[in-house]
Amino acid sequence: MQQASTTDPLYFLPQSGEMAALIRQKDWSQSPVGPPESWPQSLRTTIGTLLACPFPMFLWWGPELIQFYNDAYRPSLGHPGKHPSALGQAGADCWLEIWPVIQPLI
Repeated sequence: MQQASTTDPLYFLPQSGEMAALIRQKDWSQSPVGPPESWPQSLRTTIGTLLACPFPMFLWWGPELIQFYNDAYRPSLGHPGKHPSALGQAGADCWLEIWPVIQPLI
């Protein structure tokens, strides 16, 4: 998997894969995490690792539990289903129907 140049502010996103492309294309300006160019290094590193992993991975980030997931996890969200709207969505908004059950576990 080829990475973008480190002069690219999105260098941590692979150049291939559905989820990397969706993260690149998404308008993050209204999201609590803000645009990827301003994400903390720890989130950039985690997202890079998550996207490179061949096993299903899912991440909730920050107080709002903003969601990220990789290509391998994508089928778990159904077709049609929660994908692609789950990307960048707060956990409580995405999982409204089961949030009272899973929120205490988080």
